[in-house]
Formats: sequence, structure tokens, C-alpha cells
Amino acid sequence: MMHLFHRGVGAFLLIHPEQLPHVASSLSRDEVDPVSPSAMGSRDGLVTTLSGWGFVPVRRVDSPGTFSVRGAIVDVFCYGSPVSLGFGSKADAGASCSGFSFSIIEPAGPPYIFDVRPAFDAPEATIDFGCVAHQNFVENHAAFEQLKSQLSQKKVSNRVVFCPEVYAPRVDRTAALDGFSLCHSPFAGAFSSAPLGLLWVSLDCLFDLPKVPPPSSVSPVDRDQDIVPLSDLPWGGPVVHEDLGVGLYRGLSTVTQNGGLRECVALEFKHGDLVHVPLDRLSAVTPYVGSNAADPLTDLRSSRWVRAKQKARRSAGEVVDQFLKLYGQRGSAEGFSFSPDGESMSKLSETFPYVETRDQLDCLEAVRRDMESDRPMDRLICGDVGFGKTEVALRAALKAVNDGKQVLLIAPTTILANQLFNGFSSRLAPLGVDVRHYSRFTPPGDAKKVVLALAARTVDVVVGTQRLLAKKISVPNLGLVIIDEEHRFGAKQKELLRAFRSSVDLLSMSATPIPRTLQFSLVGIRDISTIRTPPRGRLPVITSIELFDPQQIKSAVEYEVGRGGQILFVHSKISEMGRIVRRLKKLLPQLRIESAHGRMAPDDLERVMLRMVDGDLDMLVSTTIIEAGIDLQNVNTILINNAHRYGLAQLYQMRGRVGRSTQQAYCHLLLPGGDLSQEAHERLRTIQYNTELGSGYDVALRDLEIRGGGNLFGVEQSGHLASVGYHLFCKIVREAAQERLSGDDNLSVPSPSKVALSVDGDALIPESYVQEQDDRLYFYRMLAAAEASDDVSALEQELRDRFGPEPNEVSNLLSAKRIRLAATSLPVDSVEVSQSGATIWLSSGGNTVDSVHTMLGDSSSGGPSFTVVNKPNGKSGLTLDSSSTTEALQAIQYTFESRLSPQ
Repeated sequence: MMHLFHRGVGAFLLIHPEQLPHVASSLSRDEVDPVSPSAMGSRDGLVTTLSGWGFVPVRRVDSPGTFSVRGAIVDVFCYGSPVSLGFGSKADAGASCSGFSFSIIEPAGPPYIFDVRPAFDAPEATIDFGCVAHQNFVENHAAFEQLKSQLSQKKVSNRVVFCPEVYAPRVDRTAALDGFSLCHSPFAGAFSSAPLGLLWVSLDCLFDLPKVPPPSSVSPVDRDQDIVPLSDLPWGGPVVHEDLGVGLYRGLSTVTQNGGLRECVALEFKHGDLVHVPLDRLSAVTPYVGSNAADPLTDLRSSRWVRAKQKARRSAGEVVDQFLKLYGQRGSAEGFSFSPDGESMSKLSETFPYVETRDQLDCLEAVRRDMESDRPMDRLICGDVGFGKTEVALRAALKAVNDGKQVLLIAPTTILANQLFNGFSSRLAPLGVDVRHYSRFTPPGDAKKVVLALAARTVDVVVGTQRLLAKKISVPNLGLVIIDEEHRFGAKQKELLRAFRSSVDLLSMSATPIPRTLQFSLVGIRDISTIRTPPRGRLPVITSIELFDPQQIKSAVEYEVGRGGQILFVHSKISEMGRIVRRLKKLLPQLRIESAHGRMAPDDLERVMLRMVDGDLDMLVSTTIIEAGIDLQNVNTILINNAHRYGLAQLYQMRGRVGRSTQQAYCHLLLPGGDLSQEAHERLRTIQYNTELGSGYDVALRDLEIRGGGNLFGVEQSGHLASVGYHLFCKIVREAAQERLSGDDNLSVPSPSKVALSVDGDALIPESYVQEQDDRLYFYRMLAAAEASDDVSALEQELRDRFGPEPNEVSNLLSAKRIRLAATSLPVDSVEVSQSGATIWLSSGGNTVDSVHTMLGDSSSGGPSFTVVNKPNGKSGLTLDSSSTTEALQAIQYTFESRLSPQ
């Protein structure tokens, strides 16, 4: 705060009189007290000073009093805001950067750093500033107006309102806060001080606002990346090398090659065989996603891997053939191109009670593009329970209705269908949209009217269960089909939905798509959007695995009831439901407990659910009928009995029934005594450790690993993924699709010819520059995947932004990559680079004169000076003298790239 005040931010600084000399000294501009970073002389000097002042070294700076070293950049979080200090090298071009003898590159206005420890010495005496705490005004704004009037008479003129930045528009719209200064510091409460002339009130004292969670330590997902994330390779875990097979990742390894250091990826295969994979082949290494086979490692001493890839290619061809048969009609059909959004869409958006997250906005934009195109939409929305998938469906439905089309929304259960009907009708009916309900909850007379209205085109939206797929249902003007909780439908039902109307837009939603659906999306057969950003105020559900212990159950239930909450108890067998309820009532006689399951009469089931919603029950004992649809804001504890019997997606969905408010929620996975199967053990571990909000997609991927992806078009869950890994199988399917779509079954995608490059010198990212191995691996992966010089330049810029000017070893590495990229279009066989110069060996079989002219062009162009050499065996080349490896590499890079540029 003193750092901000020193920079002129804030009108006053509240301090104790005994602290005044210390604070005044700390804020003084006298050269004795403040320290300019340039006075340190070097990065190490600055780090030593910060450590002596008590600043804590961390990997990422996110709180006051911490600092982080990132190569030639030091991030310092002073008491107010972080400052990044970069160092520029004084050393000559050939020196190593590992010593970091650098001068500071000062930003505009030198950032002074203060030793503020004396200012935090707490004085013994206290002073009364006449501060008065005030009540909460959420339900009584009149009292707030009365308080302002009273304080005005006492000449309290400084008024400040505190709120998170996201709620700043609410302040602007509130007349009662006119004249208040706005501050985004995370303070709460309300108080006034007549001596200070200050009234302080936080916005949540006036409005019931959801809590805003602290910033996540997880980096946001890059929307430009492929949906299969380039996550860090699991150390000691299985990975797949396209050419070698399945091995264990053993981290980065440093090897000596041609007299210079190189960093490689070490992979261990069967029998302990160790292979060091060059960095230019790193793109061929991906995490292994397959089965839990005890020994998936490839034996390099046999041809098993070659045979496995051949079988996978044959299987991929069959997959693509079936895909073309099933989706050919849909892909060639001309869909309806919906009109751009109009005024009614704006009105619907205004009724959304929350602020759209970034993921939601991206998803809404993708659906809008799909619906406005002339190709039938087939998009999967993947997002956790309560993350905003339904809002996307609502706006898509309105878009279809605005163009006179009819919409079907199909849910797997009657409870979910009823809930969706209530939500859609309450939001769309005020806009003139006719929304109807069609499930077993619908009285027979009303159900008949719905069927007739659909056929007569007099109803806009019908929300129901799979009964809407019956042959008697006719929807002549159908424009959009929405499937909620898609993973709950069977494979045959989903194919029936796709065949229902080949030219109709299809929007599917799921928190944890089943492996088969996920495969469709990841191999490019279907479009997929993910919503990972949690709603503001949502907390992860604390998940525990426990043995069935009546006393622990009693303790968990009494804790929840004691804080005013309700409980769900899940038991799978209906025949045992009565016994479980009696046992729980005996254990907890003071609680109101009832049961619910799918075989109950609709009226009885609805009555029980309404009692739970209204808070008339403390505990509901049910089957997995609560897995989809039921939305109970006051339920924040769930106990799942015999949790080992459920699938991973089921466990994730049931856990999603709690924690939908700002209260901390708990999920207890109850197990009987005895051993569990390996698969059940993996499921429970996955659900226990994937508690991060928005992890449904990751759970689905893990489900794919545990169960196997199987045949893309079969109901069975077994296939070739276990042998070659999921990522490689997806690549093989894409290649097979290219072959089929091109009409040439023998089509092979030509790979650019590789030029041999020998460098006598270090070409790697040194640990002194990028300390974390995961960070180095990330840059190596991105460099290996670079397909053009611009990609390398972007990577170089990111390195400089994050770690400062790159050392010579990194410059050599980047130049070598640029040379390899440019050489594929030039008549070059190989390049040899040493500290004394370089040799470019020209392609054999060509005309030497033409090759030399291609490489050098007009000798008056001012480029490096080369000498033509010829060997007795007829091999020709160009030599260059230089004083260092870095200089030679840069000269070769300039020569190659200049020959590719327009002359």
C-alpha cells in the first residue's frame, strides 16, 4: 500500500503516529533510503538484497513480499503491485549468459524498492479514531439513506465503496452510491469515522452478491490450441513415440553431440532400454492414453509395435468408412442458415442473472457461427454442472424460433425435463415463445394437445424425454434439436436422433461425455466446445473415500443439518431402499427422511421432490435418479453408498448435485469392507483427486483411459486404443480420413525432406536461463511443432518476454530450427557448423553451377562471403569462415532465409 501511495495512488494513508518516522523514511526520495535496481549492478546483487529484506523466493509472484527469478528477469511484488525488472547484457556476443553480469533496463520512472520492514513494527499504544461499525443494509436501504444523512450533518464527506471489479457496473447503476469513490480492494463490511471524515461501505452490505473466488493458479486454456492439450509429459508415466512405441518418460537428458551439449527427452522401454529422443522429434511424443494393462511398454527388440500400428491403420480405415456412410448424408445436406441475432436476443441476454464467463462467450459465438452457416450444426458443449450450458441452449432455441423454426429439447429423465421446461418457459414465454412439456409427468390430454400442436406448427419449443422420438411425433418445421446430459442416452438412441432429420442443427450438452462421444469430437468428426470457467463464488467439492461407518455418517449429517443444509444419500438398489431408510431414521431420529426412485408413481415422486426443494426434508435417500437434473441449492453434502459400483461419469455427475451455492460442499464415497478391483480403485482415485472446478473434461479423458475408447461406432468399449495410445490413434484416423476424402486409398502425406545439421557447440535452453524443467519442455515441444520461421519468432518473443534476452545457447537452438525449416526448399544435403566456420554441402545429382547460383545469387548482395569447394568424389559445397558457432549459424540462417524471400 505504501508503494502505491508513493506513486500518488490514494488520497490519504492511515498510520499510527509512532510509525510516522519509519513510514516517512521509507517513502522518502532521498537516495539513502530508497534503492534503485540499477544500483545493484547485477541480477544476483538484486536477489541478495531482496532475500536480506525478507522477500520470499517463489515460482510465480502473486502476493506482496515475494520475488521470482526468470532468467534475466526478476519479478518483485512490492507492497502494492508487482514490478518486472529486466537485465540487458554488457558481455560480448560470444560470452555465456550464465553469470548474469547485467545492467538494469529501467522502465519509465525508475522503480524504487524500499526496505519497509521497520514500518511493520507494531506499536504498543493504540489510538481511537472513533470508528463505528454499521449493520448490513441488504434488506434495508432506507436505513442506509438515513445513515448518510446523519453523517452529512457531521461533515463526513469522504465516501468510499469497496467491491470486486466485476461488480463495478452495479455501483454505477445504484443512485444511493452517487458521490462515492470506487475501490476494488477485497474489503468487506461498513464503518464510519467522524474524526477522519470517512464512510466506508462494501457493496455486499447493500446487495446479496455471490462471492468472487481468488484468482486460480491454473493458467487459462489457450483457445488457439488443439482440444487435446499439450500437457506436461508425466514423469515416470507412459508416453507414446510414433516410431518406437510406448515407453516411460524419464525427463530431459543432456547428451554430448559433435562436441556440444544437446538436451533430449529420455524414454525407457521394455528390458530397461533407454532412448534419447532428439528435440526435433519431440512432436512425435505424446502422453499415453489407453488401457490399464500391467505391461504396456514396447519391446524394441521385437516387431510388435510395427504390427500394432498396422492393425490400428486397418481399424482406422473401417472407422472412417462407417463415418462417411453414417455422416455422409448429413455432411452433404444443406442446412438452414439462421438470421443474425436481433432485439429479442438482446432482451433474453438481459434477463440472464449472471455475468457470462469467457468460456461461455466463446461457446455462444461458436454456436452462433454454426447456426448462421449453411451446414447442419453438430456441436457438443462440454462443461461442469452449473457452468452455463443451459444458457447456451436457451439462446440457440430463441435464435431458431426467431426464424420460424421449431425446437425439441430432449432430456434423459422426467425430473430434468420438468426442470428444463420451467427454466425455458420462464425465460422465453415473456418474449412470446410458446414452450410445452412432454413426458410421463404430462397428463394424457395435455400430451395429445402437444403432439397435435407440433404437427400443426403452432408450438415453438417442446421440452421432454426420449418419448419425443416416438414415430407418432411429427415435427414438420424442425430446425434445432437439443440433447441435454447426452452421456445418459444410449448409442442407438443418439444415432436415431442424428437420423431423425439429417439437415437439422444438433446441439448436445454433457459434463462428462462418454468415451465414444469424446472420440467423435477429438478426431474431428464432431465439433466440441468446453466451458471450464466456474461461476463466481463456486468452491470445489471436498471428496473423501470412507468405509461405511454409521458414526461417521451421523457426524457428517449432523454437521450439515447444523449449518442449515440438506443431505442426499445415494443407494443403487430399490429393493434395499426401505431397509436403508429405516436404518438412517434409527440413527438420526430427529431428521425428516424420505426416499425417491424411478419406479414411484409420477405424483408421489413429484411430491417428494417438491418437499426437498421447499426444505421440508432434511435428507433424501434416492437412486441415481438424482444424477441428472435435480437442482437443490441448499444441498451441500452427498453420501454415495457402494461408490465402487458406479462409473466415473456417474460419480462425477452425482457429486455435481452439491456445491452449487457459495457454501463449502462435501462428497463422501462410502465403501464396504473388502478388496476393490483395480478399475474401481482407479475410478475412485480419479474422482477424489479431480476436484478442481471445470475438471469434467479431464475426468472424461481419464474415463477414456480406464475403460478404453473401443470401436467408434460400436456399443462395446474395446478396441485398438490400448495398443497404440489414444493420441496416435486419432492421428491415424485423421490420416485415413484424408485418404478416403481424396479418393486415393494409397495417398500418403509427403513429409518434407530433412537436412542433416551438425553443430559444434551448445544448442539448448540452459537451466540457468529457464529453471523449471516443465517450462523447458514446453518450449522444446513448441519449437518441435513449429512449421514456419514466424512460429519460431513468436516462440523467441515469448522467451524474451518471460525470461529476458536469450543466451547464446538458445540463439543457437533457434537458428538451427530456422535453418532446418528453410533448407527443405533449397538444394542442400547437409550443413556442418563449428566455431571456426561452416560448410553447406549441396545436393548431389544436380547441376553444381545452378545450385551455387540458387544459394548465393548475385554476389553483390552484401551477404556472407562463401568459398566454393569440391571433393574428389564429386561432392560440392560452400564454406564460410567465422569467429564463433553463433556467428556461423546466424550467417547460414541469413543466407537460407534470404534465398526464400522474394528477390
